[in-house]
Amino acid sequence: MPGHRDQLLGGLLDRGWEQLRVDLQGTDWWAAEHWWLRSTREQYGLELVISFLVDPQFEGQGPKSSAVWVIVATEELPSGYMDMGLARLPLQRGRFDRNLQSFLDELDAWRRGGTAPLA
Repeated sequence: MPGHRDQLLGGLLDRGWEQLRVDLQGTDWWAAEHWWLRSTREQYGLELVISFLVDPQFEGQGPKSSAVWVIVATEELPSGYMDMGLARLPLQRGRFDRNLQSFLDELDAWRRGGTAPLA
């Protein structure tokens, strides 16, 4: 999965997001990690959270990061593994590149129509 993280971060940086903070422990059994991001382009200062969600059938054998099945973007820290968020990036074998582009496109569309950050 490290390659997917690098590709995701690279795509986000290329599209005008900066990484503010990373929580590599997750907040509960269902999250392997969270990234807090801020827009550096349109809607400058708009923030979102990228969460790496653990497969609900994961039984704790090995690190949670090995059981990530979907990446979700939310406006705030998600409340649980069922949080649908603004955009979802499923980690399907052989489809990651296409899914990543769709995910980034959805975030761009949300940012264009998102609300202005509070000052």
